[in-house]
Amino acid sequence: MAGLLVVFAVLLLSSCGSFVHAEAREIKDFGPTAGYDFVVDVSSAVDPNQWSCLTGNPLNASHAIVRAWRSLGSLDPNAAQTIANAVEAGFEQVDVYMFPCIKCLNFSAQVEEMLTGLEGSEYDRVWLDVEGAQYWTDECDTNLSYFESLLGILISRIGSSRVGVYTSSHSWNELMCGKYSPFSAILPLWYPHYDSDPTFRDWTAYGGWTHPTMKQWVGSATVCGVGVDVSSKWIIT
Repeated sequence: MAGLLVVFAVLLLSSCGSFVHAEAREIKDFGPTAGYDFVVDVSSAVDPNQWSCLTGNPLNASHAIVRAWRSLGSLDPNAAQTIANAVEAGFEQVDVYMFPCIKCLNFSAQVEEMLTGLEGSEYDRVWLDVEGAQYWTDECDTNLSYFESLLGILISRIGSSRVGVYTSSHSWNELMCGKYSPFSAILPLWYPHYDSDPTFRDWTAYGGWTHPTMKQWVGSATVCGVGVDVSSKWIIT
């Protein structure tokens, strides 16, 4: 596998607007031959030209994830248009993520308002964002109950095939005390680990997940004039 790795230490936007690798231990074609694709997620408005740029070199991203719900307990006002722009730009898959307001409670209302705000939008999966001790309670059992309630509501509304979980091993252990959830056996995991390595060789199991679906390995990069996080995902053929 090492011969097919692309390891970027820093991702920068050059003054002329092109994406550059500030440091690379090994540079290879990081495309289908490596078994991975790039995924970009955003938390701000992105226009069609910017999305089109992100589908080109060097990312060649085909999967976009747009923030739909904010941690303060409200719909992201840019979500619907940003989703439409990604579809227009030709992304093969467009997902959204929900950063729930745990302390607001009333999870059914939060999910309903988000889904209502996205009516008519062409998106595939909703990722539940689980991170940040300041956003959750101090009790692991309570947190796990809230987590499972949110997932249950989402699944009842859009089906389990359209729901996933975003969390790191650190966040899971901090918030849930490493407890097992039965949802881990049926829902895909997207985990962050900012090690500048797009591979999954850092993976260790937690929370009941035996394998990940995506890894967010670069945070807060600027590409094509857009603030993005970059993830890799397995190519399933």
